[in-house]
Amino acid sequence: MMVKIIPKLEPPTQAAYHPKILYFGQNADEICDLVSPHIGMMAIDYMEHVGDALALVRSQKLDIIVVDQRGDNPSNQLILPLLRSIDYNFKLVVISALSQVGTFLRMPGVGRVLTAPLRARQLSNALGLDPQKIRHDKIKLAEEAEKHIEIAKPLPRRSPLVFLSNIGMQLVSTAYKRLAFVLLGILFLSFTFYGTMIGFFLTSSTWAAPQTLTRGHVLVDRMEKDIGDLKVALNLNEQRLVEVSQKADEAKSAAAGAEILVNFAEDTVSKEIVSRQRQIKTITSSIARTDKIRKVFAKQLDSSGLSKDLAKLYGKHLIDRKAYTSNTLGLLETGQRLAGIESELEILEGDRAMLATQLLMLHSLKAQLQQTGPMEDITAASADLLLLTKQALDARAALETARSDFEVSQKTHQTLLNTEKLINTQISNMETSTLGRAIATRVDVLFVPYGNEARFKTGTALYSCSFTFIICSKVGSVGQILPGEIASVHPFFGKPIRGFFVEANLTDTTAATREIIHAGHPPLYL
Repeated sequence: MMVKIIPKLEPPTQAAYHPKILYFGQNADEICDLVSPHIGMMAIDYMEHVGDALALVRSQKLDIIVVDQRGDNPSNQLILPLLRSIDYNFKLVVISALSQVGTFLRMPGVGRVLTAPLRARQLSNALGLDPQKIRHDKIKLAEEAEKHIEIAKPLPRRSPLVFLSNIGMQLVSTAYKRLAFVLLGILFLSFTFYGTMIGFFLTSSTWAAPQTLTRGHVLVDRMEKDIGDLKVALNLNEQRLVEVSQKADEAKSAAAGAEILVNFAEDTVSKEIVSRQRQIKTITSSIARTDKIRKVFAKQLDSSGLSKDLAKLYGKHLIDRKAYTSNTLGLLETGQRLAGIESELEILEGDRAMLATQLLMLHSLKAQLQQTGPMEDITAASADLLLLTKQALDARAALETARSDFEVSQKTHQTLLNTEKLINTQISNMETSTLGRAIATRVDVLFVPYGNEARFKTGTALYSCSFTFIICSKVGSVGQILPGEIASVHPFFGKPIRGFFVEANLTDTTAATREIIHAGHPPLYL
């Protein structure tokens, strides 16, 4: 039997550089990875607290102190001035961001400033570790170890030490074999469980993936935004309600004022009608009297008896020339008066016709003022009635406009009231829904993939298992179904799947942290 005897090695003749180093900061793992090739060539301590670092610096004499200034801890800035009070010399190396290199280079006592990201060679040079020299020392140690190895000759007999060693090797071998069997059994069980899981998910339709909805979930945030938008719309609707109410009041007031003007105009027209009727009656009476006078004078002129009598009397010298001429002139004057009476009759007839026209127009205007709707077909009038007509038209137009505005305001007000009622109903429904309640409190839901929806009816019992589908217990029941399609990831295969949410009324909230929940009954009735 061959036995290798390896004596204890001595360090190389030329000792390597072994500095004592302190690292202060929150990136110890990164520094440890960079200096791991030099383990054995240095002594490095890692500190994160100022007090611990200063205690170590004061208790030991260190060669290099590395201060990492990349973190946000204020103590990183505090340790630099405290290190100036140390009474022995050491090399101070600072690790900082690129933007702060100039700041730390100007600080007294800082020997080197390194920038992130760190490189192994950069850190080795800063710590005074020469990679070439370290490699040379490691090679020299390996060569000296090979020189001290001696191979012994076969032993003529077995010593007790060798016997015990053989027994130990047998025990180790037996334990190794048994451990191998145990590991193989564990692997077999793992693969069996994995295959069973695959078969379960391919054939089962009773599972769903639990989720917890709280503020911050994309669906809950979307619901909160929708509720906020509806509340903004409700506020705008209330503002419009106030504005429309004001417009309705203004239109009502304007209608009342316009109605007063219309009544005033109607009363004025009525008085004008009465006045024109009296004038027509007076003119008619004047025409009748004047016509009688005209007829008398006309009869006198038509009958020639008077002029013949005068001629006879003058021929018999019963009247003188003066009396004859005077009576003849009287006849001429009667003719002239008859002509004046006829002219007066024509003027009176013209006045009566004009008054009749005005009276017709006034009746038409009054009728238009008394009816509703726009004023149309008004009979033309004389110039002296234009102002009255315009005033009546303006008053009636103002009344119709005010009434129209009031009706529009009333309809708009009713529409806004209906809108307000609808928005309040929508807000109430959204706030009491599953996603709405999740804004203020935690709500547990189940993602049910398409194909499993028949199992998840409202009120169906829910079961949660410790090992996916064994050792199960009842944890609640299925609640209401949430509308809309949801995309998620399969809890076992990791592929995207589609489905929907149902609310879970859980009596055991820890079930929401499991991968899946079963509906109806446990998968294996265990």
